Amino acid sequence: VREAVALTQEVLERDPLVFKAHTAHLVAVKFLRDDDLLLQTARASAETLPDIAGQLQFIVSEYLDEQRLLFLGHFY
Repeated sequence: VREAVALTQEVLERDPLVFKAHTAHLVAVKFLRDDDLLLQTARASAETLPDIAGQLQFIVSEYLDEQRLLFLGHFY
C-alpha cells in the first residue's frame, strides 16, 4: 500500500492536473486507514481540481471494503 501511495504521489508531483492520479492516490491513501491523512489528501486534491470534489467526497465518505476499493481504483 505504501508503494502505491508513493507512486501516485510521484505522478501528482510531475503533473498535478492528472485527474486519475488524484483519485488513485486517494484510494491508495484510504488503504492506509489514516483518516487525518485521507482528509488532508482529499482537500489538497479538491483545491487543485475543484471539479472532482464529488468523486473525492465519495471515496472519503463511503465505507468501502478492500474488494470494493480495488474495483473502484480501476475506474478512478
